[in-house]
Amino acid sequence: MRRILERDMVSVVLAAAVCLGGAGPVGAATVTRTFTNDTPIYFNRVSYSGTSYDTTPYPSTVHVPAQPGVIDDISVTLHRVHSQAPGIMNIKLVAPWATYYKGAVSLWSNAGGTYLCNQRNITFNDGATSKLPYNATINSGTYLPSTYYGQVKLPHPCPDLHYYESFADAGILDLMFPVGNWTLWCYDDYGSPAYRAYVYQGWTITLTMRYNGIEFQGGNDVRACNETPAGDPGATECLFATTTGGIFSSDYSQLTAEDAQQMIDDGTAPFDSLPALGTEGVQYWYVYHDGQMTGDATLTFTYDPAGLLPGVTEADLGVHHYYDGAWHFLGGVIDPDAHTVTVTVDGFSPFMLGVVPEPGTMVLMGLGLGSLLLRRRRR
Repeated sequence: MRRILERDMVSVVLAAAVCLGGAGPVGAATVTRTFTNDTPIYFNRVSYSGTSYDTTPYPSTVHVPAQPGVIDDISVTLHRVHSQAPGIMNIKLVAPWATYYKGAVSLWSNAGGTYLCNQRNITFNDGATSKLPYNATINSGTYLPSTYYGQVKLPHPCPDLHYYESFADAGILDLMFPVGNWTLWCYDDYGSPAYRAYVYQGWTITLTMRYNGIEFQGGNDVRACNETPAGDPGATECLFATTTGGIFSSDYSQLTAEDAQQMIDDGTAPFDSLPALGTEGVQYWYVYHDGQMTGDATLTFTYDPAGLLPGVTEADLGVHHYYDGAWHFLGGVIDPDAHTVTVTVDGFSPFMLGVVPEPGTMVLMGLGLGSLLLRRRRR
């Protein structure tokens, strides 16, 4: 049975920064971005001749690439919803990690009755003040996820999950990383040829993400460190680089090999393979920068010395960097007293703590704490 453990979200503070172009904000800042699939959605229907048509597409997918932080707020907008009887519509949202941690929301079920919904723009957000009306005209606006009189089980391949009735209850606000495929499943459970349902201009996810890092407004030399409170291992990443702006952020995780493989299988990992593991888990950093950088960057990682393999000392440790579809051993300068390893790189992405690989092998060490897929709590 997979072991599910808690993980603290890393809190970071600025230790030192000199940026000739200006830097800010520092610590837990936010950024809002939108991701859209504008392909029309045509709900399943039955024609007057009795011919059945499936929903197209089923599902509709929005892919969210790597982002600097965790979800702080989410809105889902349906563009130009049209139906003579919106009460026939059932719409469910499934997050990329939903097969192993909540992440499924019933957005619309049995709302609107037989009142014409004429090309309305409908947004769902937990901060709204009301649901869609049960049996009245639906106007454009922002609503709570709206389910009345139980949920309808949608046909395969819609995942057979528990669908929550708010984003918070679904764990989407539990410090989750948004990367991966978000799917929208739409279905007419009435099946009358007299009624149709469409989302003419597709849908949008708007994500406000909290990131632990620094946003640089301009170029020139930058020196900055993100650190955890005293006594917390594994969360310090120091950057020295030349940048022309953008967000620099980082996150540290400890995860089991099984859960890391599950991330790969589900497409939620920023890597598509794992090196051979000497224990059941790894220590893992994801460093993100969406600006431009010239020259090299020097990164200092603080690691947790617990859980070393038999015969392995801190002097044997080093850093593996994932790029070009493979893990590469960088080594690094170890400070066994401070439990840090320092490396120089010309780009960012995943890094893992390990030891010098023997020929044909790569042995990594770590603990089994959760990452994206595990239960989280706010610091």
